[in-house]
Amino acid sequence: MSLQVSAQTTNITFKIKELKFKLMHIPSYLTPDCDIIISGHTHIFEHKYTNGTLYLNPGEICAREKDKTECVLLSITDKKYIIEYNYKKPTDLVWQNEIYEYER
Repeated sequence: MSLQVSAQTTNITFKIKELKFKLMHIPSYLTPDCDIIISGHTHIFEHKYTNGTLYLNPGEICAREKDKTECVLLSITDKKYIIEYNYKKPTDLVWQNEIYEYER
């Protein structure tokens, strides 16, 4: 795995096998230069797959700005991206989940 960090844009890019990932805080400059781009900042769960790039914002884990704790599990197969979106109110004991799939 190779790792690149850019101080100007606070991006981290790396590769796992043949897939190139980008981690970024602010999603205002999303460019399709990686296979998977994971961003944050908005505290809103979002996902889309466009022109061979998966864009993913896992939401808000800390339930600071809304009454919901969220996280995402991304599974990657040879043919699919599988997003498991998990969420619950901070007072709930049981997590809810939704599954989204994209053909690669």
